[in-house]
Amino acid sequence: MNYDIHNNKGAGPLLIGISRDEARSCMEDAPTSFKRSPQAHEPCDYYEMIGVFIYYKSPGLIEAIEVSSPSAVMYQGVDLLSIPFAVVKNYCLLLIRTWKSKRTA
Repeated sequence: MNYDIHNNKGAGPLLIGISRDEARSCMEDAPTSFKRSPQAHEPCDYYEMIGVFIYYKSPGLIEAIEVSSPSAVMYQGVDLLSIPFAVVKNYCLLLIRTWKSKRTA
């Protein structure tokens, strides 16, 4: 599955701030839920078959999405998981510089 990143909104059908129930209704399989650390306030949902973690904040709203293979993370047509990290980092730094220059123009 491809997860297209939407700036400040989410990835694919998963939007930051939607409820656990809404997030689960976007997914085809049932998740494994667990706390990744003792400090976690909410358990995360892990979808092993597609490599997706969904992290929640109280009261059970999405605060972060982590995607790994076999899924793809797409941003402006670029598959960020198919290229080396150094290339992704440079691409992101270029995007940040572009956004900053547009804001100050």
